[in-house]
Amino acid sequence: MWRTANGSKPDPSYLTPAEAEDALQGLLASAVREPMDPGHKRAQDHTFGEASEAWLAYVAHETDRRPSTVKDYRNTVRRYLLPEFGANTLLHTIDTKRVDAFRERMLADGHERSKRSSCSCTASRGAPSAKAGSRSTPPRTPIG
Repeated sequence: MWRTANGSKPDPSYLTPAEAEDALQGLLASAVREPMDPGHKRAQDHTFGEASEAWLAYVAHETDRRPSTVKDYRNTVRRYLLPEFGANTLLHTIDTKRVDAFRERMLADGHERSKRSSCSCTASRGAPSAKAGSRSTPPRTPIG
């Protein structure tokens, strides 16, 4: 950066403080940002609520889930996941640390580990059905 006290500009690539500030503001205005606030949602951003609804529609219409299973999924989303993560939370703001902390709280609050998943509150009960001759309900194992 060039200052007038240093004499005349050596060449046009040197910026005055005002020119440097203008250039900085231009760069900041054109920078791609990762919004954290749903109020700044871009067309390609998706919220947790949108993803939940899309997943529930998928399991209800494109899988072999029984209606009672889909109802369980919907209740799990409504009772546990939406209150925890928020329907308007942008998906890219939910990281593994947050999901792991939620899972640990659920387990500490007495929610059992699912037979087919790591946490009954978020269980994706889409495991293949038991093979003929095998137990239909595996024994519960302690977590840890």
